[in-house]
Amino acid sequence: MIEKLQQAYAGKLSYLPIVSLENHQHIISGRIPSLLKDASLMRAVKLTPDKQNCFFYLCDNPAMVHNTRDVLLELYFQKHLRRAS
Repeated sequence: MIEKLQQAYAGKLSYLPIVSLENHQHIISGRIPSLLKDASLMRAVKLTPDKQNCFFYLCDNPAMVHNTRDVLLELYFQKHLRRAS
């Protein structure tokens, strides 16, 4: 399924599996906030995000979302809230 989505959205969708505790060959390991902070996440997907036009959608347990949000704010990304009306 991931491959089909990547084909359908060629050049617009990157898929990068990440595990937080285990080490697996060909899979990046670590916690998302740390991987953002040390830039290894962006290097892995070969992106340099534009702070004006880049959006991160976060979902997970509340602590991870808050930690990741805090790191993104430290990296000068703006917080955007999108709420259903």
